[in-house]
Amino acid sequence: MANCCDRASLESAGLKNLPGATLSSGETSLKSEEVSSLLAGFCLRFLASLFISSTSAAWRVRVLPMLHRLVSAVAWACLALIAFATLSPAYLRPKLWAVESDSIVLLEHVGAFALLGFLFAISHRRHHGLVFLIVFGSAIALELLQLGIPGRDARLLDAAEKLVGGGLGIVAAQCAMLIRSRRKGQAIGQRG
Repeated sequence: MANCCDRASLESAGLKNLPGATLSSGETSLKSEEVSSLLAGFCLRFLASLFISSTSAAWRVRVLPMLHRLVSAVAWACLALIAFATLSPAYLRPKLWAVESDSIVLLEHVGAFALLGFLFAISHRRHHGLVFLIVFGSAIALELLQLGIPGRDARLLDAAEKLVGGGLGIVAAQCAMLIRSRRKGQAIGQRG
């Protein structure tokens, strides 16, 4: 199997003392199986750190910003995937089933934009205008961009489904954050 990463680059990324790291001093590169093992060990340590120190100040300082960046990156990746699915030719578009009824297409539109709205509302919770602009603007812009793609059709109904989905996702995120803040407030009130 071909080597895919050298030891120095993994060590510089902080991946030198993870489970599965069985490099001797003479080895200068890792095989892909070893990299997978290293990354799995890193993920396990990260997840363990979430559960072990969830109430400590260090958790709030170190882990929460990482989670915020992760959710933000996932939100942008979701938007990119939606843009690909919306703007690619029909034969390249991902499908849930081989034959898609109108209800399945409705589920795709609403579900994709509900997830998008939820992720952006969580990752940019203090920037409501930006969230609305990204979610609702992308729904309208992507639908309009379909006008210039052969084999794709822009429909007002599709745009409305995407707008409803985005709105539902934003509202769900706001409700989740409200419930979380109330629970947090009750926990602080019970301690004092």
